[in-house]
Amino acid sequence: MCIRDRSGGPLIEPYHRDVWTKEAVGDMSELDPRISSSDAYFSIQGNHAQNYHIFTPAEGKDWAMAWGCAQYTKELPYANHAQRYNFRPGEPGKYVLEFWITPFDYAGCEGPDRAVETPLKENKLIGLSWAVLDYDDVNSEKHDFWNLSHKMCIRDRMGRGATGPGSGTAFGGPAIAGSGLSTRGGGSWPNYYTAAADVAMWDILGKAVNRPIYKILSGGTPTKDKLMAYASSQHLPTVEDYVPDALKAKSLGYRAYKIHPGGGQHATGPAIPSYIGHMEEIRQVRKVVGDEFVLMHDPVQSYGRFEAMTVGRLLDDLNYAWFEDPIRTTDQEGLIQLCAALNLPIHVGEFIYSIADFAEYIKRDALDVVRLIADNVGGISGAMRVGLLADAHGLECTPHNWGNVPDMALHFHVELALPNAYWFEMPFPAEYADRLYYKDKFRIDAEGFVHAPTEPGLGYPIDHDILDKMTLRIDR
Repeated sequence: MCIRDRSGGPLIEPYHRDVWTKEAVGDMSELDPRISSSDAYFSIQGNHAQNYHIFTPAEGKDWAMAWGCAQYTKELPYANHAQRYNFRPGEPGKYVLEFWITPFDYAGCEGPDRAVETPLKENKLIGLSWAVLDYDDVNSEKHDFWNLSHKMCIRDRMGRGATGPGSGTAFGGPAIAGSGLSTRGGGSWPNYYTAAADVAMWDILGKAVNRPIYKILSGGTPTKDKLMAYASSQHLPTVEDYVPDALKAKSLGYRAYKIHPGGGQHATGPAIPSYIGHMEEIRQVRKVVGDEFVLMHDPVQSYGRFEAMTVGRLLDDLNYAWFEDPIRTTDQEGLIQLCAALNLPIHVGEFIYSIADFAEYIKRDALDVVRLIADNVGGISGAMRVGLLADAHGLECTPHNWGNVPDMALHFHVELALPNAYWFEMPFPAEYADRLYYKDKFRIDAEGFVHAPTEPGLGYPIDHDILDKMTLRIDR
């Protein structure tokens, strides 16, 4: 994807020129004379990617969530922001945000002392992508996927003229064969239209026969009507933030808590290696919640092999329930080593985009429990194929639940229907997933369960009274 200025176009490799057309992106389709094809390739491949989820507006919270463990990249002296607005949630108005960030060639979990800033000079070309989540401008001519921005192109652009499941892969080439980054055997990434259409058709079918989707998926056999929820933390700024967060989740009735580690730094004092800080979080949280409270750890692929093994052994000692995405999913050999050496199960699959590649990971013992994101594997239909593949091999399946109401709803139906899914991932705090125009909200009961929807289809109706007031125009 790219901003519609000069920042993205010059770095698009020549083998994408069939979709990076003048009709799609205007004059950005022209090769930029200021940079060679080889320099463009190495400018966008193999370097550190920084992902900022910027809250607009940020009320009572950090201005942004930096994805991964390098939380220092959103803090001074590496980043700052200022905002101005005069409206409340659900109201129209003008929002002004000014911010700056520091680009890094390497920004690891060890902390800023080992980070390597990208050297910048005048007229240097850099790659920058810009996506606005839940963009509400119905006047926009862009209808590209769920990340909607009127200044951005996500590839329909990527998928035009391509064929096959998922319209191909964004990386391409033999280097990723068998890596989990292809769509061989079914999948929808990077073109999510097929997944969205699949979910819509299941919703239509459920409403046509007056049944929730999960009851259709189960084939009429008895299935679950509730799932135990665990509180899935944000990437919090400091080591000291996790104990009160976990205690709050426990006080609200959650029976389990998953740590998404942040930068692994203390609120005060010198910088330390991030994984060392993460281990302190792991110890502190276990100590305060007690031995019978279920805990998990998900660093989102941020560790190297040594760090993952060291952290994993501590998780084993403290009886954590699982270790999720400890290293890069493409490092199959490293995953095999971790699965063999550690007692707690290794959860992998959110970053696998091919149903067939799940079989390869299972066959090679590169995972103990199958994770999945339905968007990546063709929607509800693909997710059921992956989940039942895991069940056929005697493995548990724990779909990813994170995002807004429909995203959580479609994974909930898959979890309710699968015989080998037992947990519901609840973003914590739960209000994170709320949307004004949905009547229902995902919440736990007094015993920590989330109950299945009773309405047909997806089962979470839109509040059209609110949505209609927010809607300016419908183009299609």
